[in-house]
Amino acid sequence: MIGSALNETARTIEADPATWEGLGDAELADRCSRIARRDVTELIARYRRERPRDPARRIAVAVTTDALYRLPSLDLAAARGTAAAAPTYAYVFAGGTGSHGEDVLFFFDNLRHAARVSRNPANGMLAQAASAAWISFSHTGEPEVPGVGPWPACTGAGRETLLFGHPPRVATDPFAARRAAWAGSRTRDPIPGV
Repeated sequence: MIGSALNETARTIEADPATWEGLGDAELADRCSRIARRDVTELIARYRRERPRDPARRIAVAVTTDALYRLPSLDLAAARGTAAAAPTYAYVFAGGTGSHGEDVLFFFDNLRHAARVSRNPANGMLAQAASAAWISFSHTGEPEVPGVGPWPACTGAGRETLLFGHPPRVATDPFAARRAAWAGSRTRDPIPGV
């Protein structure tokens, strides 16, 4: 299983929201480019179009999550799905706050230790579904999600991905447009001190 959370970098970036407020697109692009180690200037405009009401910090979370976590993990799953002898299962975790590491609490159905996860009953049901998927995977080698059925293996062609949200569902190449946009971005030269 290979995956990421929907908002991996949220806790880091949103820890001090004031540092992100009021940033113009050029400043936002520079700051995100340093984190992503790519020139994201053109991508900032694309994310703004997708999320016109989001403040700068939410755009930063989306851009940096895609750069550092989501797209690399989905690319790895697709590559393994093509080349590996055993099936590979890809996921994006969209429950709770969707921040880094929070998916583990759901996979182990252990929300009582999740201070930032709401006590929403839907999160409890998602934790049961996520835990059931991991349990079936450990017993049979093939995860099954209650309410969804068998979780399809990720292939290079289909990039099948389970979106653990409310409700969980399978999607084919759910981030294709973003992946295509990122394919054209340039890797930055190393930034001194970063």
